Amino acid sequence: MKRFLIAATCSVCGLILLGVGSANVFPDQTWKVLASIENISSNLASTLKAVPTGTQREMEEKEIYEAVFRDLIDSNHLKLPVFLSIDSRDPTDEFIARFATSGAPVKKMSAAYFDSRTLSGPIDPTTGQRGIILSIRSIKWLFGDRVDVSAGYNCGSLCGEGGDFQLAKRRGRWMVKSYTHRWSA
Repeated sequence: MKRFLIAATCSVCGLILLGVGSANVFPDQTWKVLASIENISSNLASTLKAVPTGTQREMEEKEIYEAVFRDLIDSNHLKLPVFLSIDSRDPTDEFIARFATSGAPVKKMSAAYFDSRTLSGPIDPTTGQRGIILSIRSIKWLFGDRVDVSAGYNCGSLCGEGGDFQLAKRRGRWMVKSYTHRWSA
């Protein structure tokens, strides 16, 4: 393992020197080279991070849930009532409180009302306004700082979308890196 780390470090250092050295010859390509080097080195470092366990894993998963839900709320510019579900269960009151400043009223999924006569989707019983259910179904740990999350939204009988979010932990925060669309209603 020690030899692997030394060889990997030497390779990254060599690539950095190559990128900096090429700055004089190809000045317009230098940033592309340096970005590629950063990506390679972060991928290499990622493989060395262990998947957390126990209490640490629970804390990390809460941060992951929050990052995905915030991405869904922000990317859809939601101002209507939002109901959250994690593994088909309600999140805790403490978790819901994290979204107090999100701009959209965020509640537990169990707070939604469904009118079986109209099949209109989730309704906020306090306001009568139609809402949207955001749900996370699973987290697949790839490394200690990379995960795939299966998530989506439902806004009625023929209204919804879902897929896989790829997240990475950078500078102590989980961030959505990409999204792969899997289904639509």
